Amino acid sequence: MGMRRKIGSLLLRPETGAFISALAVVTAFSSLSPYFLTPLTILGILTIASELGIVTVGVALLMISGEFNLAVSSIYCLSPIVLTALVNDGVNAALAALIGLLVAAAVGYAEGLIVVKTRVHSFIVSLGFMMFLRGVDLTITGGVPLDYYGPESLLYVFNGRLLGNARTSLLWLIGVIAFFTVILHATKYGNWCFATGGNPTVAREMGVRTDRVKVINFIISSVLAGLAGYLSLSRISVVDPTLGYGLELESIAAAVIGGCSLFGGFGSMIGASLGALIIAMTRVG
Repeated sequence: MGMRRKIGSLLLRPETGAFISALAVVTAFSSLSPYFLTPLTILGILTIASELGIVTVGVALLMISGEFNLAVSSIYCLSPIVLTALVNDGVNAALAALIGLLVAAAVGYAEGLIVVKTRVHSFIVSLGFMMFLRGVDLTITGGVPLDYYGPESLLYVFNGRLLGNARTSLLWLIGVIAFFTVILHATKYGNWCFATGGNPTVAREMGVRTDRVKVINFIISSVLAGLAGYLSLSRISVVDPTLGYGLELESIAAAVIGGCSLFGGFGSMIGASLGALIIAMTRVG
């Protein structure tokens, strides 16, 4: 009886379905092509999964609290544009990177504030921000790719080569997953996120400041999108104003594949990252 209960609780975990799906995808593509499980292909998959996975972690955290952020695709492009433009103008690289993330945080704060104050659905608010910021991206760059001429050391920090040609972006992904897994499952704030997305009325009656939780999660999702944009910039040393098109839907799809509910109150960071891995494997396969 105890074993059945343990198996049942394991099957109900949000990441279980994603893990089984990932195994199925690996089995399918490796049987179709002998090149799918080669080191070069695996490294390519992990590189894609790292960039998408970091965005997905932020999107998943916001979805758990009951909201969406479609603007992550534009922020994914905006932060590296800000970084590149500042560095090319002679600003210190570390300071430029910080400013780019602060811009992302400001956008997330504005989105969250509008959502909680006006009660307009976050899907509509973030869609408007996505379109507006894409216009900002095109305006800053003049519609052409922007080359990075700053120090190579900054690029190495975000997406440099390690032993075996693995990239530092994988370490960023692991760190982000570990940090937010602890936040979500081992802190009071994590409980507030689940309560806010599950039943906000009851959560408010219990003293949870649901509006604050949502605004913070908007900021987190935006900053993580900007960070993922840095990983992309560091990999190719150029930022295109069209960078990230479709990323908002891919990240939501990855979060849902990873067990997050579209209605809030359920999900995990590990499951969301597995969803990103599945999409990366499907794209490469």
